[in-house]
Amino acid sequence: MTPADFKTIRESLGLSAQWLADAVGVDQRTVRRWEDGALPLRTDVVALLTQLDKQMDADVTDELARITAELAAGQDATDVDQLLASLTPQSWPTTTVPRVDTDVDDPSTTGRPLPAAFYRAAAGRLRCALDGRLRITYTAATGS
Repeated sequence: MTPADFKTIRESLGLSAQWLADAVGVDQRTVRRWEDGALPLRTDVVALLTQLDKQMDADVTDELARITAELAAGQDATDVDQLLASLTPQSWPTTTVPRVDTDVDDPSTTGRPLPAAFYRAAAGRLRCALDGRLRITYTAATGS
């Protein structure tokens, strides 16, 4: 993995350099130096980012399957793209995301909650998979 790959994946996961630094027990400057290529990437940190990327992909795939099944239920059409195209924006599928970090109650494999931005990034991937036909709302809880 190149430093550019590393930074791109981190950013696509909605993870700040500070969050990653805290998760792996280093200073934020170390993360920046990995991303600049000034320091070699640590294997365990690359594995963590790769694992989180796979986790997000799996979560998006599961949510897409749930939405697809929900859309196809009771419909004669088996073409999900056709079903999506027939929806008005008011009837698009909806997913909820946390607005702020204090709205997150799901600890990650790192033992600490992922930031709210991780879930918003996953919703963005889901929205792309649905050709933009997804309503994204915030969870009812609001952080301070």
